[in-house]
Amino acid sequence: APPHLIALVAAVIALLTNIFLYRYTKCVAKETNSPIIKTASRHNEADAFSSGLVAMGLLGTHFGVLILDHIVALLETLHIAILSIVIIKDSYAGLMDSSLPETTNNLIKKVTLKVGGVLSVQSLRTRQTGQEAWIEITIGVKPDIPVYRARGIAETVEDELLDNIPHLGHVLVCFTGENGSVKSY
Repeated sequence: APPHLIALVAAVIALLTNIFLYRYTKCVAKETNSPIIKTASRHNEADAFSSGLVAMGLLGTHFGVLILDHIVALLETLHIAILSIVIIKDSYAGLMDSSLPETTNNLIKKVTLKVGGVLSVQSLRTRQTGQEAWIEITIGVKPDIPVYRARGIAETVEDELLDNIPHLGHVLVCFTGENGSVKSY
């Protein structure tokens, strides 16, 4: 017997609900940088995709295109397999404290070099730990300035990074003389 129209209505309602949930959780994940909310968002996206496929399969069956049911089942299986790989890859990267993306590292350098008194970025180490980014940076300053002035420049760099780089949990700014002739602090 062909499926009842109520099954199609339920699939469309599920599709619309899951699209809303996906968009909402995607915004929350972006705002909070939370790996678990990002995973939940992807799950909602998968549910929306599945609901759309179910609606398509029901329509196909209703109109006598029986092969469509098998095609939908294959597509859904592939979609779940791909989504599983993506989520595992992201979770593994989170466990391994991966570096921040190169674009973020470049932004960190750009923000740092705009601060008055900073002559160079001597070293930069970044990592993503859960939903927070950690930065350890060494800046080059004039070797003949007093330590309190260099410390002030380093504090300004820290403030600028906190204001301009999202989701920072830890910032350590060290300084050294530009030509390396002054002790590092």
